[in-house]
Amino acid sequence: MKLPSQFYKPLAAGAPMPLRELPVRPERMIHFFPPHIEKLRARASEMAKQVDVFLGNLEDAIPADAKEPARSALPLLR
Repeated sequence: MKLPSQFYKPLAAGAPMPLRELPVRPERMIHFFPPHIEKLRARASEMAKQVDVFLGNLEDAIPADAKEPARSALPLLR
């Protein structure tokens, strides 16, 4: 059994010290939202703080009659 005090010791003579922290921040979440819904557009700035990537979906999740309003509303969220 490996004792906790030995976790950060080199595994072999001359080996570098093991990393104690991740070298990069792992990506947590990508959130797609439909920009044609006013209620979600109003909460967009709040939701964007909680995710790594916040994408306005303009294709699959948008009904055909709402595609133009969604495209025109997306630049307003900047």
